[in-house]
Amino acid sequence: MSAFVNGQFHSTQGGYDNEFSPLTPVTMFTGDEAIKAEQETHAEYYDVRVPSASDHFPLGLKIIERTYAWSAEFASDFIIYEYDIVNVGIDTNGDGIPDTDRDLDDFYFTIRFDADVSKLPHWGAEYRFSNQDDHVVSNGVNWDWLETFPQMRGRDHGLTMDDIDSSLIIMFDGDNPEHDAFNGHPCDFGNPAEDGTLQSPGFIGIRVLKTEPELKPHSFHACHIYNDPGTDKETWDRMLSDPTFEELIIYPRTGLPYPMDYRGILTFGPLEKFLAGDTLKVTTALGVGSDPDSGGVYSLIKLVNIMGYAKYIVDHDFDLSGIDVLNTKPGNFNLIFPAYQMPVSKKTPLLKWQRAYDPDPQDTVTYSLFCGVNQEDLPLIYKGTKTYYEFEEPLQDKSVYYWKVTAEDKAGAIRENTDDCFSFYVNTENNAPSVPELISPDSVVVRHTEVTFLWEPSEDPDYWDHVRYTLYWWELEVNPDSVNLDTNYTKITLEDNSQYFWKVKVYDTQKACSESKTSVFWTDSIPEPPEDFTSIFPENHATLQSNDVTFIWNQTTDPDPLDEVYYKVVVASDWDDQETYIYSELTTDTTLAMTLTINSQYYWRVEAWDSDSLMTASNSGHVYSFVLGSVSVLGAGIPSEFQLAQNYPNPFNPVTVIEYSLPEMSDVTLLIYDLKGNVIQQWNYSNQSVGFYKVTWDGSNTYGNKVSTGIYFYRIIAGDFTQTKKMVFMK
Repeated sequence: MSAFVNGQFHSTQGGYDNEFSPLTPVTMFTGDEAIKAEQETHAEYYDVRVPSASDHFPLGLKIIERTYAWSAEFASDFIIYEYDIVNVGIDTNGDGIPDTDRDLDDFYFTIRFDADVSKLPHWGAEYRFSNQDDHVVSNGVNWDWLETFPQMRGRDHGLTMDDIDSSLIIMFDGDNPEHDAFNGHPCDFGNPAEDGTLQSPGFIGIRVLKTEPELKPHSFHACHIYNDPGTDKETWDRMLSDPTFEELIIYPRTGLPYPMDYRGILTFGPLEKFLAGDTLKVTTALGVGSDPDSGGVYSLIKLVNIMGYAKYIVDHDFDLSGIDVLNTKPGNFNLIFPAYQMPVSKKTPLLKWQRAYDPDPQDTVTYSLFCGVNQEDLPLIYKGTKTYYEFEEPLQDKSVYYWKVTAEDKAGAIRENTDDCFSFYVNTENNAPSVPELISPDSVVVRHTEVTFLWEPSEDPDYWDHVRYTLYWWELEVNPDSVNLDTNYTKITLEDNSQYFWKVKVYDTQKACSESKTSVFWTDSIPEPPEDFTSIFPENHATLQSNDVTFIWNQTTDPDPLDEVYYKVVVASDWDDQETYIYSELTTDTTLAMTLTINSQYYWRVEAWDSDSLMTASNSGHVYSFVLGSVSVLGAGIPSEFQLAQNYPNPFNPVTVIEYSLPEMSDVTLLIYDLKGNVIQQWNYSNQSVGFYKVTWDGSNTYGNKVSTGIYFYRIIAGDFTQTKKMVFMK
């Protein structure tokens, strides 16, 4: 019990904390002395004076506890507890008797549920099977948590949202991964013994059935032996301040529930004002649901069912006369084999169905099997408690049969199998599907990377047989990718500029297989030019002595599949004047010979053209130059005027030549500027004679560092003559 006193949170806890003292001994009543049940108990205790808990802050509560139990089959697995919680006030003079009234604010009622589910009488309290593999969950969350346990996954438990009740705590024995079961099996879920008998199949639970005045469910939290709240502050911080219902604790490394020695903390409230002298009545049920044969979800269903009986008893003021109305018909169950529209290869097949679970105590289920060729009038061929039937007389081959099963309990309640009637086909010999014929793509270039695969549908000669396809595609010397399909077409996104092979396999439900031929295709979504390549000869700025020049370059490739590459050599005496261009014929070779004019300067490059008419120029588009023999831009002899020639080559890298002419002796200054007007290199000559001159610049500044790519200006000052020209340096 917890509340606020003068704005401060306080909690009174029983059990290990010893914060209650007995007022009366536990008294048992049976026979005529028992008023509501066959066996009853009565006890009183309070927290006004608690010598064994010296640091305890008493809330001033008196508890009157009564229990009720019955021997009837439907009630033998639970006990009903009734608590009258009375605000009796506090002791102010130290005599242990309450003498002063005190109201409590925001009063909470909390159940701390700790059940060592798998304990047997001869096991110690901390034995490895006793409490290190417990699980605890509140029924305030949906039933999806059952699927996290492999031992309960996929079971048709029949529990619905209507069965969810946020007033119920459930504990049960899980699998301790550190220990095997007694019978040597690595899973000790339910603790199977050496003979396979489950030692702890049960689910134990406690449910709050009624509160007067009504308290709403507030929160549920799980704690364990290492983080039990030990103080009032820890109780508030860890449990009551967070009004949520925790779900099952999952170990992130395995994705499975994490086993531990858990406790479940279920809280109701708050009651805004718990006035002095008022009484809060809380009625609960403690019960065990156990299916000794199967355990797991079947024990859980038993627990949920008996808690329903306990709730009925309390809601009807402990009148058990109408309890028979609670009979529950058998639970949902499925047909197992043969599956729906499944072919069977035997004329005397074995039919199987699931067990229909009946949660009523001591109830049994009888099954009726109906089977025949006329779905509208199926004869009864079996009635009994088995969940299977094997035909003695052979059925007709190549024929369709229909079947269904009903489950009936001792009270006559009947449940039909889910999904209505099933059918199966007697087929003693299976035939493979027809070979799939590939349609597209087949020996073509596909102009996009999302490729549509299409083939003729396969036919299966067997009645009701279904076919599925597996599409395989792969590149040369690469393991195939695949996808399973129900259709004869699909779209797959592939890599561009690649060659692919593909085929299809088709399977029927009996795994008989046929395989198509293999086809090839290429992907080319965007036409791309040939790859970059470089020239070999002549080198840039080379000087050759023969007018017969053999141009040589490296071979390139085109990323587009099936594209061929052709080369064209372009030569010019003035690259800025296309009328000087000489074009070779297209060739697939990487050499080409030309006869040119001696004592001339030429510019050249190689162009690589593909089948899409896309071109890539050699040397990343840079134009190379070479000289045949000897060449001067300004000529020879005695100049008649001042001149500054255009540098060559231009653009250039790594060097260029600047020529000028002087018709008279002059002092000469040659300057190179950048775009900002900064002088980056200069040459000074005194009293140069009449004549033609050349200066070679290697692209470095006055500090010897290479300049960056860009536009530069060069200027000559010779006497009164000044002239400026532009050039381009490219790295």
